[in-house]
Amino acid sequence: MSHTALVIDSGTFSTANIVEALSKVEKHTIVSQYEKETGIEITCYRPLDLDDTEREIIVKKAISYVGCTYGYAKILTNFLDFLLGGLYVFRRITTPEKDPMCYEIVSIAYSEDNLYFGTEPGAALPEEILLYCEAHPKKYQKIFTYKK
Repeated sequence: MSHTALVIDSGTFSTANIVEALSKVEKHTIVSQYEKETGIEITCYRPLDLDDTEREIIVKKAISYVGCTYGYAKILTNFLDFLLGGLYVFRRITTPEKDPMCYEIVSIAYSEDNLYFGTEPGAALPEEILLYCEAHPKKYQKIFTYKK
């Protein structure tokens, strides 16, 4: 299973604050959510060459989702797109601003600053975001990997 969140400040696994979609969109530290988990791997990538204003745009958009409920109804549209071989068809009819899924928070926040993960924001699933970052080391730097 894949998941994505947006780190909203600098830090290590122990100190970084994130915005992520759980049952609601929350802001908390990575460690407060995942230190007791076993069998997990967390990898953090940071975009290179962003200035403070660009970072602020991305973080502001991510924080705007805090308190929203998770997009459970969108699980169906994701499944239907999966049946179509991953085409971006059914997910396109949903509204990411309402009840976002994890990948929507990250990809839409980045798109506010015209940064994309090789596809439209609503089509960038967690594993595709990771693969894009790994494939573009001149754009994204791995900050840390945590395995437990």
